[in-house]
Amino acid sequence: MAFAMKCIKKKHVVDTKQQEHIYSEKKILEQICSPFIVKLYRTFKDSKYVYMLLEACLGGELWSLLRDRGSFDEPTTKFCVGCVTEALDYLHHIGIVYRDLKPENLILDAEGYIKLVDFGFAKKIGSGQKTWTFCGTPEYVAPEVILSKGHDFSVDFWSLGILVYELLTGSPPFSGADQMTTYNLILKGIEKLDFPRTITRRPEDLIRRLCRQNPTERLGNLRNGINDIKKHSYPDQLITATLTAIHLKRECLQMNFLAGTRISDSFFFQDIYRDSWASVLNLFLCFLLKTKVHDVIEKCYVPWGIEDGTATRTCLDIAPNSVCISL
Repeated sequence: MAFAMKCIKKKHVVDTKQQEHIYSEKKILEQICSPFIVKLYRTFKDSKYVYMLLEACLGGELWSLLRDRGSFDEPTTKFCVGCVTEALDYLHHIGIVYRDLKPENLILDAEGYIKLVDFGFAKKIGSGQKTWTFCGTPEYVAPEVILSKGHDFSVDFWSLGILVYELLTGSPPFSGADQMTTYNLILKGIEKLDFPRTITRRPEDLIRRLCRQNPTERLGNLRNGINDIKKHSYPDQLITATLTAIHLKRECLQMNFLAGTRISDSFFFQDIYRDSWASVLNLFLCFLLKTKVHDVIEKCYVPWGIEDGTATRTCLDIAPNSVCISL
């Protein structure tokens, strides 16, 4: 069974005033149980770090795959949209608005299914309640967030529309030289945007209906709720689209052997390092993980770990300070 260890420096959290976000992420993940959202197993801490033991999704980031392919075709995008819609449906049902949907926060499990990660901006709100915190990725921020009008679950539907556009084209629809330019483009609205010919009629209709300037008019925020998105002609036939998951998995495997020596996505690792000492060392890291040990392995680029008593795959993802262990 594989796990991912998210290691967060306490000093960095304090310096960036992220204490509330980290605590909120922990509390939210503890109550979540969905096949489309990464699972939190346990949290603990020492003098320098806070640790989150998470489900290991060995397919890597969707963003990495999108970057290498340039854009996705409609069947692939349809499958991604279906997975994300199921995740949002679950979150909204238990009163959680996500607020940070983007390719970087979507990862693939070993079977190629999409899971939502990173709940630093997620917040629990009541039915009919709004929140005013300005947060999110600039290219994905909804107009009401920019205008400080208060926002609710409908911001996730706006972001879903932006995600569909980016998956199909390789870039978000609103992107300027700086944040203010991007925000001004967003405020002008999706109606002013000329869609590329690569986006056909049905996905364009979905994007435009998800990205209405008025939150009350957005698909997903109408009388039938998120079921309107599920019944839309574009993200339907999810069962058929599961074949896309197999395609994504195979492509990830192929990319492994072309990616070079520094690999940030754990799915790309070959089963290597089968020495018996790795079993003891991996258990030591899992249960004792002291600061000095972490400081050493944090700088490593080499995948290792154990599975069924032998060393196999472990990701040391430098960017998010993550360690992925297999037991």
